[in-house]
Amino acid sequence: MLYTLLIGVSYAQNRQITGIVTSSANIDRISGVSVILKGTGTGTQTNSDGSFSISAPEGSTLVFRHVSHTEKSVLANSSTLNVTLDSRDAMLDEVVLVGYGSGVASKNAVGSFTQVSSEDIESRPNANALEALQGRVPGFQVFTSTGEPSATQSVRLNGVGSLTGSTTPLRS
Repeated sequence: MLYTLLIGVSYAQNRQITGIVTSSANIDRISGVSVILKGTGTGTQTNSDGSFSISAPEGSTLVFRHVSHTEKSVLANSSTLNVTLDSRDAMLDEVVLVGYGSGVASKNAVGSFTQVSSEDIESRPNANALEALQGRVPGFQVFTSTGEPSATQSVRLNGVGSLTGSTTPLRS
C-alpha cells in the first residue's frame, strides 16, 4: 500500500517554474504577460520587471500571451524558463467598453454608446484618464472621497438599468 501511495505522489508533483519574458524587438522585459498552464485555468502574470513564477507539473506546456506580442507555447522542461516574444505590428480595431460583460468590436455592439477620440482628450488638460472622460460620456461621473488630488476615485455610470426605467448605476 505504501508503494502505491508513493507512486501516486511522484506522478502528481508540481514544481515551481520561474523566468523572465522579453521582447524580441528591443530585448526589454515585458510586464503584464499572461502565463497560463495549457488545458487548465491556472495562470499568473509577469510583474513590472517581466518575471513570473508558476507551479506546474513536469512536462506541461505554458502559454504566454500579451496584447502587443504573438502568443507562444513553451514546454516546461526546466525550473527556469526565459521566453522571448515576437512583436505584433497589427493595430487594434475599435473596441467598445461596456459597464458590464466584456469589450466587443464596435461593429458588433448593440445599443447606444459614445465615442471619445484622442483629439478630444488631448484638447484639454487632464490629471488622469478618468477626468478625460468626465463630461464627454453621458452619465459618467467621477467622485473622490476628499478634495485631495491623490484621493481614491470612484466611477459611476448611470443608465436605464431595468424595465421600470430606474436610473440607478449600472456599476458603482
